[in-house]
Amino acid sequence: VKSICVSSWSRTKFAESGGIKPLLKVCDGDIDEIDGGELKREACAALRNASLSSKSRVVMVKDGGLGLLSVICRSSDNDTAYHACGVLANLAETPSNREIMLRREGILQHLKV
Repeated sequence: VKSICVSSWSRTKFAESGGIKPLLKVCDGDIDEIDGGELKREACAALRNASLSSKSRVVMVKDGGLGLLSVICRSSDNDTAYHACGVLANLAETPSNREIMLRREGILQHLKV
């Protein structure tokens, strides 16, 4: 899936086609015990690629990705945490997302004045 989201066009189409929510669901599942975390790691990598699209960034926040991604940033798997942090950084590029991130407890809390 992460290879699908390599161009701007494909990232936008992926979000418009409802591809974000299933990836978030994979990231939310307790699947680490099954495959050593590879599926969650790859889903986070795909979300990171998808989050390069402004449309995808809006959909991720709308579909509840902020809280989930902030938890995944604390993953013991360094690659998974890296991708989740990258997604949050990309989400913050959208002004409306930044406002939501600043209002929510635990997400960008250190930026509040």
